[in-house]
Amino acid sequence: MQRFSLILAVPMLFIAGCINLSHSVLVSGLTPVAMEDVKVYFPSDDFPDHTRVALLYAAGSDVFTSRAKMVDKFRALAGQLGANGIILSGIDEASTGEQIANALAGAGGTGTRRGDAIAIFVE
Repeated sequence: MQRFSLILAVPMLFIAGCINLSHSVLVSGLTPVAMEDVKVYFPSDDFPDHTRVALLYAAGSDVFTSRAKMVDKFRALAGQLGANGIILSGIDEASTGEQIANALAGAGGTGTRRGDAIAIFVE
């Protein structure tokens, strides 16, 4: 029985490590762009005139993801959609309450890191 539990637990670690992405396309038909060519902007930046391409959303375990990985996932997805920039709206960490609730539920005190961004095309 213990071996069976371990067999089920190992794949779950890999699933838990994934960043789940979703998006809402606003403009389609653009030529894909390499991730390295997707520039990151912040709401406080002065960014050039642009067209909004898509709204991007991401979520993942705060134990198995990082802010950097989340930003890279946003850049990759934006590039696939033909955007050459993202406006990073924010990445939120799990609240203390969420971490405590998950610890009490046996989830090891982990929570969900969430982020959103706007994929843009700069002329």
